[in-house]
Amino acid sequence: MTRSSKSPGLSHPQGVWPLQDATARFSGLVRRVRSEGPQHVTVRGRDEVVVISADDFRRLQGAREDLTRDLYEPVGGR
Repeated sequence: MTRSSKSPGLSHPQGVWPLQDATARFSGLVRRVRSEGPQHVTVRGRDEVVVISADDFRRLQGAREDLTRDLYEPVGGR
């Protein structure tokens, strides 16, 4: 079974949601995030936000905290 690049009943590419559709079909948007990964929400055709899972968010936050710690820790015990 091949997956179409467009969702049934929607006229935009898979993984991209105009704000009006994201608002009207929020539960569907959340299901897509869980099953397919990050989903882009557009306003007037421009990417405005990306919806990600809570697990992805926590992972990104942890990586950010690690990077911040690494940047500000003295090197060589200075």
